[in-house]
Amino acid sequence: MMVKNKPLLGVFFPKIILFFSILFYSCLPKPVINSFTVTPLTITAEDTVKVNWDVKGKPTLLVHQKVAADSGVKYLELTLVVEKGAKEVNRPVQVTVVPTNSTTQIIFSTDLKGDTLIAADDKNPDKWGNRLEILSVSSASARQLIVWHANKTAVLDKAGTLSTAFEGTPVEGRWVFKSQLTADEKKGTVTPPATLEINATIRYKRR
Repeated sequence: MMVKNKPLLGVFFPKIILFFSILFYSCLPKPVINSFTVTPLTITAEDTVKVNWDVKGKPTLLVHQKVAADSGVKYLELTLVVEKGAKEVNRPVQVTVVPTNSTTQIIFSTDLKGDTLIAADDKNPDKWGNRLEILSVSSASARQLIVWHANKTAVLDKAGTLSTAFEGTPVEGRWVFKSQLTADEKKGTVTPPATLEINATIRYKRR
């Protein structure tokens, strides 16, 4: 009986050691970032951001000004570093810095309803905040668009003519673009576009 029991002890002993090893290391102090939010994520040089975090450990916020090499877009990189014991964790967030007046594209994916292309979505206030507003818009889809936003409607021609129909309205919020299918798209000889887009000139709204 003694001889038969020895192999059993040899099988189970490593598993017991592994269990206690996992339990021991899980009890070691370590930093944790439960949440880290920065709003808004698009600002001008005159704007401010709000930063919130929930962590376990000693937090340090690092801020670096950077310029994207490919596009020249300026942004702030905010990195939250949390230390506890000899360990640390970090989480970066990028905030785009736009000029007081600038141009951006608003692009949404399309759905086909009958013979009408519809592109609709929300511009997130966490991304755009409440300090940027529309100055003018134009079609960037090379087709006529009916645009609805902030309880206003405008028809944008395919030539890209500027419209001030939405001047003073916020960038954030619901946008809806509609466009009729062309004759070739109705026949199926041309594939309808997967997105509809507009160019929007935006400006910083002073308090």
